[in-house]
Order: sequence, then structure tokens, then C-alpha cells
Amino acid sequence: MCKNSDMSSIVTEVLANAGRIEKIDLDAKLGALSKKMMELKLEVYESLEKKYKAFAPNLMMSVDLMTQTQLRLTMSAKEFQSLSVQLSETNAVLQVLTRLVGMDEALKEFGESLAARKYQRAVGNLTRVHDLLAAKSSPRDSEIKILQALNKKYSFEKERLISDVTKAWLDMVHWELHDAMEKKGFGPMVRVSLCIKCTETQTEEVYELVQAMQDLGILQQKIKNFGDRFLKSVVELILNDENLATTIERQDTGETLLLSPMKVAKPESSSPVSCLNHICEAVLFLQKLFSTEVTLSTNDRGQVGNVKSTLMSILSSFIDKQLVEAVITKRLADSIPSSSKDLEAYSEVITGTENFQNQLKRCGFLHDDDNTLADFVNNVNILFANKKCQELLEHARRLMTGEMHNMVSIGPIGADDLPPVGLEGTSAKHSKLEGVTFISERQLNSKTFHLPVCCISESVKKLMDLAYETLHEAVCAQNSAQCSIQLFYSTPIHHNDCMYIAHHLLTLGHQFRRGLPPPLNRGAATFVDLVPRLRRQGTEVFVGFANVSEEGNHSKAMKAIRQMLHQIQRLCALLNTAVVDIISKVTSLEDISADDASELHSLMSLVTDKAVTFFEIRTNDGRQRDAKQMLHANVKKWNKFVQVMWVLNVGLHDIGDRWANGKGPLAAELEASELKQLIRALFQNTEKRSTILASIK
Repeated sequence: MCKNSDMSSIVTEVLANAGRIEKIDLDAKLGALSKKMMELKLEVYESLEKKYKAFAPNLMMSVDLMTQTQLRLTMSAKEFQSLSVQLSETNAVLQVLTRLVGMDEALKEFGESLAARKYQRAVGNLTRVHDLLAAKSSPRDSEIKILQALNKKYSFEKERLISDVTKAWLDMVHWELHDAMEKKGFGPMVRVSLCIKCTETQTEEVYELVQAMQDLGILQQKIKNFGDRFLKSVVELILNDENLATTIERQDTGETLLLSPMKVAKPESSSPVSCLNHICEAVLFLQKLFSTEVTLSTNDRGQVGNVKSTLMSILSSFIDKQLVEAVITKRLADSIPSSSKDLEAYSEVITGTENFQNQLKRCGFLHDDDNTLADFVNNVNILFANKKCQELLEHARRLMTGEMHNMVSIGPIGADDLPPVGLEGTSAKHSKLEGVTFISERQLNSKTFHLPVCCISESVKKLMDLAYETLHEAVCAQNSAQCSIQLFYSTPIHHNDCMYIAHHLLTLGHQFRRGLPPPLNRGAATFVDLVPRLRRQGTEVFVGFANVSEEGNHSKAMKAIRQMLHQIQRLCALLNTAVVDIISKVTSLEDISADDASELHSLMSLVTDKAVTFFEIRTNDGRQRDAKQMLHANVKKWNKFVQVMWVLNVGLHDIGDRWANGKGPLAAELEASELKQLIRALFQNTEKRSTILASIK
């Protein structure tokens, strides 16, 4: 027990000592720790103090620097913008000044070139000015006064250049007509003079002038005007007057083409070859000047290029077709022979025409593939046949429209009185044959082709003579003979006329078959098909006389005439109603401007033009009655309509003269109030208008 208690006390004592020791150690450690913490706190404080003591001034300094930098940046941006604007303006001014310097230099060179007659260079200088004016430096170029002045200067100089070039062209190509030439001593014989001043030493000057005209865009019009005048003053004169001859006079400065009458006049039916030679000489006279080459600008599918051409080619493009057509219609067509005996002599015309065409091709006036003239004259057989047909039909028509009741007695006509078979010559129709031998050996009755004694129209007798003459010149003319006989179907054919023609037509084709060329000699030239028609026509007319006096026919004819007159009256009444309405509408207008008056006048003119066509009537002799007189006679208000239309297109002075104090044409158709209303609507209130209105009472 004692041991246990001893042990317990020892443990208790040890534990008590151990707690005391630990407490002493903890206090020591806490003290050291507190000391360490103070040291650390001091170090942190010293560190923070050292670190952040200079931060505030630096921060403030940085903020100040940032503010100053922002201000400077703002000022720099504004200054940069201002400098940029100034730079743009300076560049624009520089460009304008550069353009002005360029234009000034170009205008100076233009004046020098124009004075030296270097027209192409002058055009180039003007083109530079135009390009510089078109190259805008800024949108406000139009406000720059000096550019506006230079633009006017450019227009003025261009017109001046065109004027000088035109004057130089007229000096080089000079026309004179006979009236002015008589005063200059050429004499009354010379009709036209064309002087071209172009020598071998002037080739460069001519090229300068022509190319300048092309660059200015006036060459085409100048050549066209020259071509029109050449056609009118040279070609047409030669074609219309075959006694005119061409003469070329040569001087040091150039050549002159003179058109003057020949000393010995030609017969009216002379060959056209001489006229063709004169025209060819006139065209070749132009070659020295018109062979000049010129550079033309082209625009093919948006690609701009240059093409070389000659003045002759340009002239040809304007007048070649007109010249060829004039030569054909005025000379070659008239020279076509109308008889077979003159046909062989036409070879001279063919040769002359071909030579004429070839010469025009060689000088460049006609294209190589243009053979219109040669094709026309080489087609002489058809042309001859057509002309012969035309003459025959015209002759037959004159016979048709001749007096039908001029009678001649004929007959009896038998086979012995027919012209001989196969006889040639114009006297065949006057010959008699003792016996007629036909192809068939079997003979017909002796009375087969007999015609009894009767009276026929003199024109029908002449018609059959014409048919016989036509068959003697049967070269593609058989249709003409048939057509000339058929023309009589349009007139009341007398029975004897029809029978007389039918009698001759029975054998007319067969008589001449042996002498006709193929295919006519194989039966193509026959008139038998016309015989039954003529007989039937004659019979119908002869029998028809029996019905002339029937009362029913007379009443039907009168009814048709009355219906026709009624329709004409209704047409006139309708037109008069329309005219009255138009007059009423026009005279009621209170204000009519100049454009409105012109438009009204054109519309009313359209009415007059169309109304005239309603009254176009041709008489039996082919003359045309005056349709305007018919209008005035049948439309009551037509005269008033014409006067109102006239007022719309004239001035106050003319209206006053036409009123003539109430005695003129206006007073006869218009009331004073109507005319005053028109004047107030058409003209402004002036003293002259007041005077005219006061005179209209």
C-alpha cells in the first residue's frame, strides 16, 4: 500500500513539474513570437512606406501627362485635318493651274498653226484644249470663272477654225453659174464653171485641209453638199441638154471645168454615148483633188480604229446611186430602140456604157461589183420588147379613146384581100394575094373567109393595121398585139367592129408564122382564141340595143343615180357638221399659246388634206377637176373653216389686211365678235392688238 501511494505521489509530482515547465516554455515562445511579429510589422511598414511614398506623386504626374497628351492629340488631329484639306485644295489648284498652262500653250500653238494654215495641227491643239476642259479637277470646276471664260474661248476658236477651213475649201473648190460668169467676162455661152485649185505642190496643204475637216466632223457634210451640187449643176445639165459639152482649162493655180453649148447642135435623137463621155470627163476632172486620202475614225463593235479612205469614195457613197439612176432614166432608157432595124446599132451604146462604167470604177467612183449600167444595156432585148409593148399599147389606147362614130366602108373582103403569107416589110398590109396556099392540101370553101360590105369605125381599121405592122416586127411582141385588141373590150364595141376584127384574127397568126422566129413560128403567135370573145361581145352589144328603151331599165338607172347623189349629200353634210364643230371649239377658246396655235393649224391642215381626197374626180379626157372648188361648193362652212385655220398661222398685220374694214375675205366668213375672240386668245395685249380690235367692227 505504501509503495502504491509513493508511486502515486511521484507521478503527481512529475506531472505537476511537467506542466510548469511547458508553461514556462510557451511564455518564452510567445514572447519571441511577439517580438518577431513586431519586427515583421516594422519591416512591412518600412517597406510599404518606401514603396508607396513616391507612388502618389508619380500617379498624379502620370494623370497630368495623360491629360496633356489627350489635349495635344486632339489639337494634332484638327491640325492634320486642316492640313489635309489645305493639301487637297493645293493639289486642286495645282491641277487647275497645270490645265490652265496646258490650255494657254495649246491656244498659243493653235493661233500659230492657224496663221500658218496648218489646219490639222490646229485641230489637234483645239482637241487638247477640249480634253483639258473636260478633265475636271473637282466638282466645283463649273464655278471657276476662268474655266468658264476658256470654255467660251474654245467654242469661239472652234467656230473660227471651222469658218477658216470652210473658206479654204470654198477657195479650193469654187462654183460659178452663168449669171455671175457673164459679169466676169466668160460670155453668155458658158453655163457652169467649176474651178479646183489643186496642184502637185499643194498635196500636203490639201491633206492638211481635208484631214482637219474630218477631225472637225464637217467633211462628210461638205462632200455631200458638193455631191448634190455636182449632180444638179453638172450631171443633170449634161443629161437634160445633149448640146452641152465639157471643156477643161488648165492654169498654174489649178484647173477649171466649163460647161458650154456646142457650136454645132446635135440632132434630138443622138446617141447617149457623148453625154456619158462628158459626164465621165467631169468625174475624172475631180480625181486630182478627190484622190486625196483621209483617215476616218471607226467604231466596230465598241473597238475604235482608223481606216484610210479617199474623198472619191466618200463622194461615191452619197451620189453614186443617184448618178447611175439619172443616167439610166434620162439617157439610156430613152435610147432603147423602138424598131428592130435600130436594134443592131444599139451595140455602140452598149460599148460606150461599159467603157463609161469601167472608167468610173478605175477612178474609184463606182465599186468593182457595181454593174448596174452594164446590166441595164446588156438586157436590151427585154428592154426593146418592153418599150415596143408600151408604145403599141399607148397607140392602141389612143385608138380606143378616139371618136368611134367616124365610119369607113369596107368589103367585101375575101381570101384574096389578105396580106401574103410570110411577107416581110411594112408594106405587107397593103399587098393583095391572088391565091392563098395553106399548109393543108385540102382547100376550104371559097366563101370561108369572106366578110360582107359594112361600115366600121375608122379607129378599128387603124387598129388592125397596127396589128399587122406589129407582127412584121414580131420580136417578143405577140402579147402586145393581143393586148391592144383586148383594150377595145372596155368600150361599147360596135357589132361591125367586132366582126371585122374577128374576121382578120382567124388567119392573122397563121399568115405570118413562116416569117416569125422560134417559138412564135410553132403556133405561139395566134389570135384564134380572141375570135369567139369578140363575136360574143359584138352580138351582146348588138342585141342589147333592144333593151335600151325598156321602162324598167330607165327606172333602175334613175334609182341608182338618186342613191349616189343621196350618199354624196350625206357625206357633205357629215363633213360640214364636223367643220362647224371644230370652228365652234376653236373660236370659244380664251387663251391659245403659240405652240397650241401651231398644233391646231397642223390638225386642221390634216382635215383639209384628207377632205380633198373625197372630191378627187377625173373626167373622161383624163383631166382632174379641182377638188377644192368641189369642197367650197358642197360644204357650206368650208370657207369659214379655211379662214379660221389661216388666222391661227398669221400675224396681226395680215389679219388686219384680210379684214379690210369689213370688206375682205375674213369679213365675208367670220363675225366681228368671233374674230375679236380669236385675236384676244392668240395675241398678247399690246397697242397693236388694241388698234386691230378697234378696226374690226
